Amino acid sequence: MPPGDLTVALESLAKQLNVELVYQTEQLKGLRTQGASGNLSPQEAVTKLLQGTPLRVRTDSTGQC
Repeated sequence: MPPGDLTVALESLAKQLNVELVYQTEQLKGLRTQGASGNLSPQEAVTKLLQGTPLRVRTDSTGQC
C-alpha cells in the first residue's frame, strides 16, 4: 500500500487480503497513512497503515482485526 488517504488504503487492503475491517468512517476523515509493504499478516498490515495516527487495531473474540 502506498502512502496516502487512510480510508482508501484500508479499503484496498481489505479487498486485497479478502478480510473485513470494521471502522467508523468519521474517525478516518483527513487521516493519512505512510503506507505498508512486505509479507505482512492482515493485523500487521493494518497496524502499519495506522502508524502515525491516533487509531489502534482491535480484534474480536475470534482474533480477527
